[in-house]
Amino acid sequence: MDTTPITIADILPQRSRTQPRRIRLSDGFTFPISDDTIVRFGLAKGVVVSQEQIEQIRGAEEAFQAKQAVLTICGRRLRSKKELQEKLREKEFRAEAIDAALAFAAEYGYLDDRNFAQAFVRDQLLRRPLGRQRLQLELQRRGVAKHDIDDALSAVFSDSDQELQLAIAAARKKLSTLRATDPQKRERSLANFLATRGFGWEVVRKVMEELK
Repeated sequence: MDTTPITIADILPQRSRTQPRRIRLSDGFTFPISDDTIVRFGLAKGVVVSQEQIEQIRGAEEAFQAKQAVLTICGRRLRSKKELQEKLREKEFRAEAIDAALAFAAEYGYLDDRNFAQAFVRDQLLRRPLGRQRLQLELQRRGVAKHDIDDALSAVFSDSDQELQLAIAAARKKLSTLRATDPQKRERSLANFLATRGFGWEVVRKVMEELK
């Protein structure tokens, strides 16, 4: 490892609101830097730093930027841990920065899969009627643990009749769009539609009986 000390030649100002300040080292190398990292490490023009310190500074800056990304991502809507992790990877943050950002998100209440699951279920049902199976699958895809999924679904489907009523509402709306006039074809189309919405076959059977 190169142990040659390097001097901070300059701390360059922001070029725009979206571009951070940059540090320029005496060897010509530059990298982005935030005020937070500048203050944390006591950086200024003329300060001498080692290669090891430079790596520490860059790692801290990347972690800071990953945390800022968390605020932006979670400011739009709640995310599961898996979703947030994938978003940070898409932004090409390294594993250490992602771990720091996820810990930050959990500490400050931006990351809670139990709350996410409950909010996700409520939001989905406001948009359209869905069954337990579909909601469970969607939450599993988002990396939510089984116990958090069970809690979220139990909160919504506390009464066994609630899922049936959702299925009936979905079926009645779908019936108005079916072109087939043959009763058996209409019934098959309707049953398949309800299955894709995540309603179990027992619920589908009850819907068919209800609408006869």
